Amino acid sequence: MFASHLETDRGPSAGQWVAVALGPDYLHGLSLQEIDTVIRQSQQLLNATPAKHVDRASRLEKLGIAFHTKYQQTSGSDDLEAALEKYFEHGLASTLREHVDWPVRAHNLASTCYDRFQMTGEKQDLATCFQCYLQALDATPNGHPARAHRPDVLGGIYVEKYELDGGVADLRAATQCFQDMVNATTLEQPQRASRLQKLGVAYHKQHQRLGHMKHLQMSLDCFQEALDLTPKDHPARGYRMCQLGVVRCKKFKGNGNIDDLSAAIRLLETSIQTTPESHPDYVY
Repeated sequence: MFASHLETDRGPSAGQWVAVALGPDYLHGLSLQEIDTVIRQSQQLLNATPAKHVDRASRLEKLGIAFHTKYQQTSGSDDLEAALEKYFEHGLASTLREHVDWPVRAHNLASTCYDRFQMTGEKQDLATCFQCYLQALDATPNGHPARAHRPDVLGGIYVEKYELDGGVADLRAATQCFQDMVNATTLEQPQRASRLQKLGVAYHKQHQRLGHMKHLQMSLDCFQEALDLTPKDHPARGYRMCQLGVVRCKKFKGNGNIDDLSAAIRLLETSIQTTPESHPDYVY
């Protein structure tokens, strides 16, 4: 890294070295004024970087991360557009597919496209997000730590696509992604309960769409295991009881078994009793 700076026509100033050194995790701890300082220094460093310089893509990426971090604080559309169009897109385009950082840069572009989709509802942003994220996943080697959580995010994108277009194939793909995450999680890992919860929601959506009781039962099994793994003092326990209660109630409507109705009532009552009125889930 240092040797590459010696090859530039003009090296970074002392202040610009701050922009080189700061990583994305550090940015999240900065004030808005400090982020603006990082943006200014990063822009100066980028301006001093030749178009074909080996570090240009990484400097575009860092500037994009800084603008994206600022957007997360301000919700300013200009900051999001700057992160997306000026830096992440150009940073990815300047990176060879076989480069070790290509999956991370594709992920950054996907994440920013998703943020813009949430802001504007533009379907093309979700499509770009999906393609970039799928490419990032494909380019991530098996066994890489980043690969462990990427199917989880991809599953969420498939759900968004399903909610927009109603494609059953997207819903099934989401379910498979969440199933893969559960399969990769041991009973002892704390993430297992939340991953089971997501899988249960996906199966429930399949039941709502297709009407198959097997999907409702799979949803029930996932919610039950998620609840069993949730400590009694966990803030999500009340909501998970509610989810299980709703599914047991729907099962009663399908089979007329009074035991399912009784279980549903107990779960829903306990869910209300254990959820403070100030909790955002209480009204549900």
